[in-house]
Amino acid sequence: MPKSTPWMPRELLNHSQAHGPKVASVIAHTMTSNAEHLDPVGDLYLLARLRGLADSHLPHPALDLAGDLSCIRGCEVRVTVTGEDVLSGRRNFVELNGVDDWVGGVHLDSGTGAVWFRRGEELVGSATA
Repeated sequence: MPKSTPWMPRELLNHSQAHGPKVASVIAHTMTSNAEHLDPVGDLYLLARLRGLADSHLPHPALDLAGDLSCIRGCEVRVTVTGEDVLSGRRNFVELNGVDDWVGGVHLDSGTGAVWFRRGEELVGSATA
């Protein structure tokens, strides 16, 4: 994924590929690999973010979840072809699916062009990312 991608989705995709298919393992590795962050998140929040990356309503989900999606120990995750493309930097998840989310009190909404990415040393809006 491009360096401008927030750490959490990138880490969840990386750990899904490296430590899946058990969601419990993916979440544990994500939490422990980012222990230095000042704002750590919990396991249920990470499960919700995994569900967001796998949402079947997305045009191009990055993950596929199976099993009991309400239980960390009850589901498994696999990286989709789209997820592999996003991890390799060939595709941009927001460009493929858009974003309408609140992160740290900031509303990210690609529909309004209010999301920006780095392309090399250039800063580009989501409509042109």
